[in-house]
Amino acid sequence: MGAKPFEHALVNTAHVKVANVYELLQCLRLREVWYHKSFGYHGRDVFDKHGVHIVAVQGDRLVAGARLLGPTPLPLELLAAKSLSLPGADARVMQAGALWIDPQYRRVLSASARLYRLLSGKMLELARRFGTAGVVLRTSEPRMTKWYRAIGFQEVPNGNYFDPYWGRVFTMYMAISNDVEVAPH
Repeated sequence: MGAKPFEHALVNTAHVKVANVYELLQCLRLREVWYHKSFGYHGRDVFDKHGVHIVAVQGDRLVAGARLLGPTPLPLELLAAKSLSLPGADARVMQAGALWIDPQYRRVLSASARLYRLLSGKMLELARRFGTAGVVLRTSEPRMTKWYRAIGFQEVPNGNYFDPYWGRVFTMYMAISNDVEVAPH
């Protein structure tokens, strides 16, 4: 029972990297479309111009994206919404967010899991290069917490809060070791 052709193609051809200018514009446009369909919200904010945008590319097509903010002391979207007591709160952290995956890939569990792993791997590589202690993220989708746990994030219960628009928001954190050398790409 091997992978289906669609899954196999994604696993072998998706490439994750920091977006160039053209890919950034495309990433923001696609995120806006899919966020609007999923959440009724465009997904763009003032932090887009300060973030590092990571994209998964298959051929000439973007299939997923994410954004990293920080490292602190640059303002973090999360800290603007809720004061947190994170593990290593004095340490510099980055915030992951604005994650999207093409709906076509969301329906294939192995493909979406692969994309999450690829995106998170690149985020952690960049956070490590910035010398941060960890990466923090938040989600209002309870089902997403299992995906984030699977790639190493832990829930920060004292960071969870209720947002009048989004409902319950879960805060998650992944400590990273800067002792591990990251291979250049």
